[in-house]
Amino acid sequence: MNIELVKKHFGVEISGNWDEKCDFYIYAETTYDGYEVYVVTTNPDKINIQENVHYYNTEIIEQIVDAISSRKYKKIFLMIDTMDIETAFEMLEEMI
Repeated sequence: MNIELVKKHFGVEISGNWDEKCDFYIYAETTYDGYEVYVVTTNPDKINIQENVHYYNTEIIEQIVDAISSRKYKKIFLMIDTMDIETAFEMLEEMI
């Protein structure tokens, strides 16, 4: 898997550091009772529980692939499990 090739091909920057200049955010949060959920949003200040919060990581992998392959976002914040990121980038690399 070549992450740099994928980033260059789709013209996207991936950040692991919180940055208000990101166009798209995907990150994990923990609920009060200890469950891990995933937030997917273009605006981290306005989270809609029904639309932006996901329980299953398979949905997150699809969200990463869609966000990058759409070329709508130039800078994406990713702070989730490394395996999920690798899976998404493997799928993206197959599209090249």
